Amino acid sequence: MQCHVCGVDLPTGANACPNCGARVAAVSAPRSIAFKPRTEFQPQGTADFPVPVAPMAQPAPLQVPQPAAFAPQAPAAPAWPAPQPVSPPGQPASHSVQPASPPPSSATKSHAETLQLRQSEAGESPPRAILIELRDGIPIAHVLRNGRNVLGRDTDMCNVLIPGAAVSRQHAMVFAFPDNVLFNDVSNNGSLVNDEEVRGGQSVSLNNEDVLTVGDTKLLVLLISPEALRHLS
Repeated sequence: MQCHVCGVDLPTGANACPNCGARVAAVSAPRSIAFKPRTEFQPQGTADFPVPVAPMAQPAPLQVPQPAAFAPQAPAAPAWPAPQPVSPPGQPASHSVQPASPPPSSATKSHAETLQLRQSEAGESPPRAILIELRDGIPIAHVLRNGRNVLGRDTDMCNVLIPGAAVSRQHAMVFAFPDNVLFNDVSNNGSLVNDEEVRGGQSVSLNNEDVLTVGDTKLLVLLISPEALRHLS
């Protein structure tokens, strides 16, 4: 062992350096440490009083539900209508008659409802009027039957086709009835009846040999009276 100041070898067990007098810390010899070998864990107790150990519980058996037995069901009986009583021979069958609702008052009917009612009353009947048109110098006859007749350029909705850019798809309607013939304009451009303007929503009663102007087309009105048709029967 050497002095940490002057480096002189120190005698064994010296507390100070004999050369410089520096104190030297005592160094103890290394201590040996004994390690005990690892042993298995043993429960506390003695041979006379062993520690009781509970046995491991056995798992419960798995319960699998069994499917229910298939029981076929009988088909449901069809629901037949209840039988109706039959009248004995010689007696008329009884029927329940619902009272008819009274017709609406004419004071509360609108103009369109009145035209629709008169159209339904007219039904299918012989021609009521004819519109004569001159197209390229050739007269063309348009037959108007009782009820509503649509004038315009729509091939699907009109039964009197009139060409022209100023003609609407449904330009006007002619309601032909046994006692009267009405011209009703439903367009934005308007029409003329004997050079008098008739604009959208207005209705005018037509007379024999009146002239209608729809767009650039002129139509001559020829009314057919029921009396005149009797000569053809």
